[in-house]
Amino acid sequence: MSPVVLQVLADELVRGSEHGAAAAVAPCLSCLDQICLTYSSVGAQALFRNSIVAPLLKQAFSKALDELPWFAGRVVLQPDGRCYDIACTNAGARLLVASTTAALEEAAAALPPRQQQGPGAAVMLSPSGAYALPSQVETIRKEQLPLCTVYLLHLSGGGSLLAVTAWHGMTDFEGLQTFVAHLSAAYNAELATRDNPQATRTTGGGGDSHRCTASSSGVNNPAAEGPAAAPSAALGPQTAPPVPPAASAAAAAAAPGGPAPARHGRRGFYAPAAADALAEVDLPPGLPPRESMVAVPDWKGPFVWLNTWYQVLVRGGGVEGRMMWIPSQRLAELKAAATWELRRGRRESGDGGVGGGAASGSGSGGSGGDGGDGGNGGNGGAGAGAAVGGGGDPEVDVEWVSTRDCLAARLAQLLHALPLRQRRPTSLFVMADMRPRLQPPLPASQLGNFSWGARVGGVRPSQMGLGQLAARVRTAISRDLVPHYWRLARELKQLTAVHPARQLASELYLRTNPYECFLAPEGPLIFNDWRVRYDIWQFGPEPPLAFTPAYPGLSPNILLTYPPPPRAAATTAGGGGCGDGDGGDGEGLCLYGTLHGAVWRQLDWATGGDLVAAVSRGFAQAS
Repeated sequence: MSPVVLQVLADELVRGSEHGAAAAVAPCLSCLDQICLTYSSVGAQALFRNSIVAPLLKQAFSKALDELPWFAGRVVLQPDGRCYDIACTNAGARLLVASTTAALEEAAAALPPRQQQGPGAAVMLSPSGAYALPSQVETIRKEQLPLCTVYLLHLSGGGSLLAVTAWHGMTDFEGLQTFVAHLSAAYNAELATRDNPQATRTTGGGGDSHRCTASSSGVNNPAAEGPAAAPSAALGPQTAPPVPPAASAAAAAAAPGGPAPARHGRRGFYAPAAADALAEVDLPPGLPPRESMVAVPDWKGPFVWLNTWYQVLVRGGGVEGRMMWIPSQRLAELKAAATWELRRGRRESGDGGVGGGAASGSGSGGSGGDGGDGGNGGNGGAGAGAAVGGGGDPEVDVEWVSTRDCLAARLAQLLHALPLRQRRPTSLFVMADMRPRLQPPLPASQLGNFSWGARVGGVRPSQMGLGQLAARVRTAISRDLVPHYWRLARELKQLTAVHPARQLASELYLRTNPYECFLAPEGPLIFNDWRVRYDIWQFGPEPPLAFTPAYPGLSPNILLTYPPPPRAAATTAGGGGCGDGDGGDGEGLCLYGTLHGAVWRQLDWATGGDLVAAVSRGFAQAS
């Protein structure tokens, strides 16, 4: 087989109009964004059967930057000299266009959905890592580096790969998806104009074509989502305190009014004062403790780097990313086993029967192990969690557990059973998009970083039942997550009032106990979840054939799940792939794990090299 050759055809900066840049007013980053300054980039890549037209993509990129000018801006210091922000300088975002000798079939073979990929399987096709932003925010600021990159790779014989990345300090995956909503709507409108100019004139010009394209892709109704509808502060699950008046005024002032007509329903905006207002919420009594955010002095920087090198490279043997696809049948077996176990526990405790039916809307909302999408307008659904009962223990007295709760619990069991981990208790962090979880909920189109993890601490997963551990996950999400998020905002507000934001870090990165250090092979596990909207990621006539994260660097102990593309799910699972995104109704889930090499070796030995089969091994009888 001849080696794959890749040639860069274009590398340039794309700008929006000056009108769009002038209409965006700083500041835009909140205290919650300051903790993500050193996370480099967040990104994703999608594989298409159709060839994306580079000139049209460039025009669409410019229009998207006109509507979201922050993505063409540059990092600056706020007047206090401690926190960072984005100035809408219209200095440009990066567009890379390349071609490769690899064909579509070769690219598709390297990406999920597949049942299993072995050790060392390639998961990255794009060379975007070579153009990734550094993790040092001061380098990004001083060198005035572009904050967003769109990378287009033309495949031999037709087809294309599109990767979109943005600086993590400005937004999380949901915010990146909002940017892609603008980009794809603009591209599809340009494509429709090129292919059928007469129809475009009939419908009243490019603006109407733009609206039609966005509407047909199922993007949310602008009347229900956008700056005007953005709540000023998100204040609680059920018994929320009143919204601070200052936050209400800030949210009203945050609604942009000029450069970006709402051509589609997902119109991105920033409202930093609304996020900062979370720091003013009174914390409930009896809130369980958890790790804190700390300021790391500059003189400790070399010691932090040395500890990272020692834990990741010396002890862990580096970090390896693997991609696999978990069929819906295996997920259903897990969920049935956990539900059966919890029902049995209730019967044995004498508390009566089990609540019937599916989970109600109050049990859904958000991602990170939750069954529902919580108003994101995406793949989530309220019925994804099974209604179950618990025993007398408040930690397992839950109404339902979701498929993702059960999958996180099962993966934690398998990993904790390894010789590296089984000697001590561990902690799990189940990430969630906080936008739909807060009351009132924030729109999915609000840009910024709103992902946070529910903590399940001090557990020995390999010695616990699946239902018991899944219920602990559900309790952490439904009971403790929102109050802990308020506490995070308060900590960050206090720290950034005294210390430079670039010094902020979770103390779990600094712990010397390897079982409490995020960087160590024995460290806490982070379970993340992306609610991918494939209608948003459609560039041309078809949705993507494959979809993967596009991380420029790998962090250890992370397990990310997301639904596969609908066409791919229909091909591999025999279903439509258009379910609620919880993986249990035909499409399954893609799993991307980044673990230490030493952990992968032990896991391969324990599972016979087939992690997917091990996920549901021994649980089939419960279904």
